[in-house]
Amino acid sequence: MTDATDIPPEGEERPLAGEYVLGVLDTAERAEAERRIVAEPAFARSVAWWEERLTLLAADVPSATPSEGLWPRIQNLIVEPLKPSAWNSVNLWRGVAAGALALAAASVVIAVLPRP
Repeated sequence: MTDATDIPPEGEERPLAGEYVLGVLDTAERAEAERRIVAEPAFARSVAWWEERLTLLAADVPSATPSEGLWPRIQNLIVEPLKPSAWNSVNLWRGVAAGALALAAASVVIAVLPRP
């Protein structure tokens, strides 16, 4: 007799089943995956295979509790807009490009002109 770990998942459902088990699907994709688990035995087997594999990996990882202030700090980093900088200025880079083009054109002219 074989169990879910002996049979690798096949077909297009393999990535979706793995993403479902990892919990990285958005709400609509997760609802679709849950519908397929009930309706399609092959997809349900694929999900079971991923659960078996990933549960074994997670068993070796010790649990950790984040500090109280971690989530507010992460949220501040995500929500906080980037500070304006000269390096992020389109006008600066356009000016640099125009200057480089002028310098290259002048170099070509000097190289092509006959010397007295």
